[in-house]
Amino acid sequence: MPGWHALTEPHRKAGHLKVVGILQEQHPDRCALFMQWKQMDWPVWLDALNLLQLPAVPYTLLVDEDGRIESVNPTQEAFLAFMEKPPRKMELQSSQPLDRSPEWKMPRLPSDEALEVSAWLEAGQGFFQGAWSSHSMTCLKAFQQALLLEPENGWIHFRLGVVYGRLFDEDPSQPMPLFARAISHWKQALALDPNQYIWRRRLQQYGPRLDKPYAFYDWIDA
Repeated sequence: MPGWHALTEPHRKAGHLKVVGILQEQHPDRCALFMQWKQMDWPVWLDALNLLQLPAVPYTLLVDEDGRIESVNPTQEAFLAFMEKPPRKMELQSSQPLDRSPEWKMPRLPSDEALEVSAWLEAGQGFFQGAWSSHSMTCLKAFQQALLLEPENGWIHFRLGVVYGRLFDEDPSQPMPLFARAISHWKQALALDPNQYIWRRRLQQYGPRLDKPYAFYDWIDA
């Protein structure tokens, strides 16, 4: 990421490029410290549940003026070639562009008898992203119900761990062993798919240094 920051800096300063990061494999506070240390000032969006379902990072996309993906995980040479292309004239494809965002609707829990895992996951994701402050425990219930229906689903274990982790961040003094439950579900997710890099890195943030294949985030001790 720091390499891309340096490479893109002149283009960003000239107003020819916008850079946005999406965070999935680490805690947002840790990312904020890293961004501050490396003096990277572009926005980073949090995808804590990994709704993009990426198996690993970094995952770099070059997107043109029309929103079309030009390249996936480009080399530095491919990036420079992309920036040398003259901008195209943008043509509106719709005579009635949206003047506001689509209306957000409060998610609803399925009935307790519902057997569709997707319905429970959709509700849980909706509460997590748009109604957490007043419905955090409802969000937790949704993911718990999904796990009851598919106990060997690594994605549900991972996301349930994220919910427990967020509850712990907000109130570490709660009597419920929230952090331990988060770690437990992340471990179960990783056991089901040992090659899922993002799940592994989420765990390795908190584990012993010897468990890491390299000096993982050693800048924190600097």
